[in-house]
Amino acid sequence: MRINKEISYILVGIFFVFASSCDLAETNIDPGNLSEDQLTELSLILPSGSAHMAFNSGALGARNPGIVMQYFLGLEAQQQQYSQYLIPRNALDNFWQFGMYGGGMKDLNFIIERTNGEGALNAPYYSGIAKIYMAEALGMLTTMFGDIPYSEAFKGDEGNIRPIYDTQEQIFTSIQTLLDEAITELSSDGGDIQPGGDDVVFGGDPDSWIATAYSLKARYLLTEGNYTAASAALDNAITSNSGSALYPFASSLTSGNPLYSFGAFERPGTMAAHPNFISRLDRDPRAEYITPDDDFVGGYWASQASPLPLITYAEVLFMKAEIAARNGEDVTMMVQQAVRANMEEIGVPEEDIIVYNLSISAPTLEGVMNEKYKAVYPNTRVAWNDFRRTGFPTLEIPSDAQADFYSGDDVNTIPLRFIYPESEFLFNEENLTTASERQGFLVGGEEVLNVNPPVFD
Repeated sequence: MRINKEISYILVGIFFVFASSCDLAETNIDPGNLSEDQLTELSLILPSGSAHMAFNSGALGARNPGIVMQYFLGLEAQQQQYSQYLIPRNALDNFWQFGMYGGGMKDLNFIIERTNGEGALNAPYYSGIAKIYMAEALGMLTTMFGDIPYSEAFKGDEGNIRPIYDTQEQIFTSIQTLLDEAITELSSDGGDIQPGGDDVVFGGDPDSWIATAYSLKARYLLTEGNYTAASAALDNAITSNSGSALYPFASSLTSGNPLYSFGAFERPGTMAAHPNFISRLDRDPRAEYITPDDDFVGGYWASQASPLPLITYAEVLFMKAEIAARNGEDVTMMVQQAVRANMEEIGVPEEDIIVYNLSISAPTLEGVMNEKYKAVYPNTRVAWNDFRRTGFPTLEIPSDAQADFYSGDDVNTIPLRFIYPESEFLFNEENLTTASERQGFLVGGEEVLNVNPPVFD
């Protein structure tokens, strides 16, 4: 499931040119006279793009932020170094090059280009779904790194192999634009070609995707601190666990859950559930469903066929609770409802839900975020974003943390970002340096981990 083996990618500088039978230069398409190849083309690319996104979200996109946020503890190899904050340029190079820009985002951009503009296929549902995935891809990258390429990112076939970095402000604007366009397209009649089983999340159901788009709008508006707009988006967001957007996986070596695969047979023994996370789950009935036997492998989210969340109903409810808490409201019932949604999702018995919820009383903002920290797992980036916005949950700096990638000699915070990948330093250095300098990431000519991306300042 990592990569559709029928699709290959040719490296041009730092970006990849799509090299399947699909021709990006072909624009003279009559939507009323579609060939069989054109009818099936989107149905092949959408599963590939969504598979990339699913794998990226549960592999390095979950593990490295999860180590930072003390869901996971590295025991050996790179994972141990990352737990010590030794997170160099090459830590996320494959994720950036092959998983995101040369993988899922390339597929998604292909769909968007084929369904928008002059001569486009009349397939607004495909376009809308692709734009939702693209918005999440941009959100994933910009919150992990800061400024990122987007407006020039997929022009390698036009000779542009050194794209500029869009500012983080521009990226957040692009996220909202993509989601707004997706909502409009998914509210249409569906056009000539509509997804079905090739949409592995919702089977082509536009209403479910519209609710997902509004939920993601709220996530990234909240990340920006725009609570009023986030609240408005939440009015149309996911309304039940059945509406949660979950990536599916299968019980096989090639298409299994990436957290399970990593812990069970790819790098067994190199990473464990963090003692801090285990401690936070003490007397919490979710412990046996999330960290069985004090390990991250197994349970609801990390068994071989476990799904992974794009966004869940529980996260939507916690966003509502946070906004209400900021407005001075008593959010006890809201937090209880959010906890219930999470517990019901993973299978906690009703009697255990009732007992646990009785312990929740008049939570402060810190209390809301502490509960959300447990409920958004394994979407570890969401918790990292929340920490950089709110300062919660409180995390202790590990005693063996190293300051090699910090400004100054002391480690006084968890990492606030990741260093841009090695491939960018090698092949796009001028644009990388421009972006790093304007964000204040360079100290003594070297990038550091302990400077917030602009959105969190």
